[in-house]
Amino acid sequence: MNGGFEGITVADYFAIRELNDRHRMARTLEEAAIYAIEAGVDMEMPDREVYHLLTGLVRQGLVSEDLIDRSVRRVLHLKFELGLFENPFADLEDALYLTGHPDHVSFAREVAEQSLTLLQNEGNLAPFTLSDHPVIAVIGPNADKTLLGSYSGVPNNYVTVLDGIRKYAGDHATILYAEGPKITQRDYAEGSDVPLPDPDEDRQRLRHAVETAAQADLVILALGGNEQTGREAWAPHHLGDRASLRLLGMQEDLVDAIAELDVPAAAFIFGSRPLALGNVADNIPVVFQAWYLGQETGNAIANVLFGEVSPSGRLPVSMPRSVGHLPVFYNHKAIARRGYLFDDVSPLFPFGHGLSYTSFTYSEPVLSADSLKTGEPVEVSVQVKNEGNRASHEVVQLYIANHYRSVTRPVRELKDFRKIYLEPGEEKNVTFTLTTDTFAFYNRDMILTHEPGESVVMIGPSSREGDLKKVLLHLL
Repeated sequence: MNGGFEGITVADYFAIRELNDRHRMARTLEEAAIYAIEAGVDMEMPDREVYHLLTGLVRQGLVSEDLIDRSVRRVLHLKFELGLFENPFADLEDALYLTGHPDHVSFAREVAEQSLTLLQNEGNLAPFTLSDHPVIAVIGPNADKTLLGSYSGVPNNYVTVLDGIRKYAGDHATILYAEGPKITQRDYAEGSDVPLPDPDEDRQRLRHAVETAAQADLVILALGGNEQTGREAWAPHHLGDRASLRLLGMQEDLVDAIAELDVPAAAFIFGSRPLALGNVADNIPVVFQAWYLGQETGNAIANVLFGEVSPSGRLPVSMPRSVGHLPVFYNHKAIARRGYLFDDVSPLFPFGHGLSYTSFTYSEPVLSADSLKTGEPVEVSVQVKNEGNRASHEVVQLYIANHYRSVTRPVRELKDFRKIYLEPGEEKNVTFTLTTDTFAFYNRDMILTHEPGESVVMIGPSSREGDLKKVLLHLL
């Protein structure tokens, strides 16, 4: 199984046992153990449910001792590579020093800043200034919470959205806070059940949040999901999926009420999966997708929101308009997204999308040659210019489309990208190298190859059709 792979193969969360009780492949746990060890699975996680039976299976002659040696050898090799035989324990003091080192904290903040994705900015309302907004209300169930996601270590220090805004504002603005309606009763992933908040208490929290927001010159909303609503579904008693992609609880009621105040507002959406944000996009002029930003969350949000840093994150997924729009992905076949009655078939925000506080222009792509054959790469170049008055990163994306091949191909496929930094008025040439491998796919005989014909090379800031500049390339 492992082929050229030199690591170990781990079966996670009851996968071997489930060959018996879920997949109905193995009639017994012993048979499941045989299937797994013969397939090359070296380790069982998280509990000893099946592999302890291997000792008896070897003694019975049903499993070769060589298979056990193979897995043991792989595990021991990895431990040697990691130096665990010489230093089996971490130095706690050294680890705490390194993880809390100012350079690492600064790097964590920079990563968070560049991860923030500006989905919309109506009227170029953002970035905001403290002088124009002396009273700021930080509102929402995620405004003063530690948001790290599941399977995350706990950092030495965590900066919430509220912490970051307060620190940035200092004495230059008054910061108000209200939690608003909760997402779930608990915010952290503990236990199997996911208790929802009391509706009457939530309505009171909603009223208080709106009253608080009404006193402000700027409202910052922290919405989305949490560890309870975006978690791994690893057992029937520990579910993690929802039938709806809309904001849970009374969050949409909060959005509607804030919109009626006619106060400038920005929303940050946290969580581990894309949500249907139509209600937010329709009512809040500035919307950021935040995902989970790590320990410097609040500081990064303050720096981006108030223009110390221009946002430059891009969506790694397409965001649907509703759960009924699923599946929604950019590299679909031409027949897949025919359309819907009474609704738009396009994603609310497409794969690769993300705005900044400046504007970029792209020239028409230029090829170094009109045709491409094996062993003779072709370069495609584009000029990107920062037309605005703020420095910012731009993510230049390269897509291709193979037309009229022996099997149907996606309407476009991301093949490369470059993240560049441009000062105001600066222009850079961005070049990508194309080879026949760039255009390869599996044909009818399941052979990875490229086929002669016309292909489209596309460059732009997102996967949206209207954002892409195109040029034709002939494959020989």
